[in-house]
Amino acid sequence: MPAELAVLIRNEGYGDAKNVKIESVQPEIVENEKGLMIDFRLSDYSLDAAALNGATAGLGLNDVSLGTVAARKSAVAQWWLTSTLQGHFTGMRASVTHLNSQGIVDTSLIREVAVHPLIRSVDVGDELPAFLTADGSRYGNPDRLYRADGEVLDVRSDATAATGDSVRGAQCTIAVTASIPGSGPFYAKVALPGAEEYEVVGLERNGGAELSVRNAWITDRTFVDGADPKVETFLHLFDSASSAGEKSYTVTLRAKPTDAPEVTGFEGVTADALVTNPVERLVVGFSKAIDPATFTADDITVRWQGVLTNGVISSITPVDDDYSRYELAFERGFAEQEGRVIVQVFSAGVTSLSGTLGKSAGRQVGWTYYVIDKPAVVSI
Repeated sequence: MPAELAVLIRNEGYGDAKNVKIESVQPEIVENEKGLMIDFRLSDYSLDAAALNGATAGLGLNDVSLGTVAARKSAVAQWWLTSTLQGHFTGMRASVTHLNSQGIVDTSLIREVAVHPLIRSVDVGDELPAFLTADGSRYGNPDRLYRADGEVLDVRSDATAATGDSVRGAQCTIAVTASIPGSGPFYAKVALPGAEEYEVVGLERNGGAELSVRNAWITDRTFVDGADPKVETFLHLFDSASSAGEKSYTVTLRAKPTDAPEVTGFEGVTADALVTNPVERLVVGFSKAIDPATFTADDITVRWQGVLTNGVISSITPVDDDYSRYELAFERGFAEQEGRVIVQVFSAGVTSLSGTLGKSAGRQVGWTYYVIDKPAVVSI
């Protein structure tokens, strides 16, 4: 499951905040004990319900414009992060610059910039999503709710949940009973082995009141600060109660597609080979046919001598009629540079011909190019 990143901007003043922009959103590696190659993919999502469950908006990330944030209103930007390796967020930092109408740095009107460990965005019936955070929990249990209107609420994490059902079949329902000690927003979870291969597609309270599927989710591991993740599957639930007592929920689960496309391998160069001829073309294979329009340079990263190198892929062309193999052509000037090259291809951004999103993982291949018979000066 991708990690969710979000920015909530609240304009508490009585004048509009114009031309609000986020200039950079970039992860940084601070520790890599085994020295493994790692890459990240940040996907931005529009804010309707369908998009939050998987439809990328396809906008740029390095210069995100939120436009005008009206007086006494809020704005939200959201991203989902996938990486080729598992890891922890150890911290985040943010800074703000206020420019006047002439573009000159002025006395900042920003009252506060705060960073919170985000568990998930949820639906509380507002126009914009609210955010569950674990401000004081070492085990990632949410304890605060930040609403778009600026209200901050405590979340009860002492509620408990139980179920006698198990996952089965292509689609199933799970009856959950939550015991809530008091009123207000609450969070509960219940162990549900096997649910890691399912996704939540429906949520009802007390046998009829339909709730947003953003308020129930599944995880297959638990991250504890400073420790390796523990593999365990939980069904998580967020809601609000008017009083203490028990509430019943019906959660509908659907098995994840088993035909999601993924990268299967590469042709044109042997992995980790020393080559004496430039690698000008590389063929990428997928497990099934994919929509050519969804496979772009944004799904590929290229590194030369460990440095991320953009704009070196001149074309991406289907090799055959079933659209499962694609040829990447490199710019000649890049291909003829001596050194170590690593190409990573991600399938999370592609779709099959039937519209199934690719798996979040990717694959990589690397080689080293060098020239044996280099020209040399023999006399002057």
